[in-house]
Amino acid sequence: MDCRQYFDRRGGQGPRASKSDWFDIARFPRAVFEAATFEQTEKGFVARARVAPRRKQPVSLPFTLEIAGETARMDAKLDLDRTTFGVGQGMWAASDMVGKKVTLTIHVEAKRN
Repeated sequence: MDCRQYFDRRGGQGPRASKSDWFDIARFPRAVFEAATFEQTEKGFVARARVAPRRKQPVSLPFTLEIAGETARMDAKLDLDRTTFGVGQGMWAASDMVGKKVTLTIHVEAKRN
């Protein structure tokens, strides 16, 4: 994801969040999700990946995948600690003003051509 485009379109906290103590988009203009493996589980699938809004960290992303006819739907939800990735430094590292927990929710639909 190109973080520069995201923060350029945001109002409110967008300009503050793009600074060095948060996402530091001048040094880290892209947020990356690099999947290494996929495994099937009883409840769906798990993608073993590395995520990097700033600092790459391993994650396990559980997700469901439904394929019906020509359409595939993928849904995932994962709770992360923003400080693990270096997001929110200095006075923002504490959780008294901004919580550390961030919920990543993903929904993707794809249609076959």
